[in-house]
Amino acid sequence: MLAIMAGSFITGICSVTPQIFIPIVSLFSKPDEKELKTGMVLSGLLTGMLASTTILFKVLPNVPTTYRSTFFSILKSIGELFVRFTQARIYSIRSRF
Repeated sequence: MLAIMAGSFITGICSVTPQIFIPIVSLFSKPDEKELKTGMVLSGLLTGMLASTTILFKVLPNVPTTYRSTFFSILKSIGELFVRFTQARIYSIRSRF
């Protein structure tokens, strides 16, 4: 359980870092270099995301999907689960506040 919590913590920190890093670069840049440096950081982040998904698709095996459904049927099933499970309704209502 401790390993799962540590992994979740690391994932949470890594997913927030780009959202914090771009304003920090903009804040600490000289006014005449602000656009250049912010653009460099943003393009680096987007390039990293593109490279990671490209590598991921090359590493993962190609497994054909057996699930055939439409987007609207998935949305409908989420609504059915919401109606069926009381705890899901309670948690979703509490998480709004």
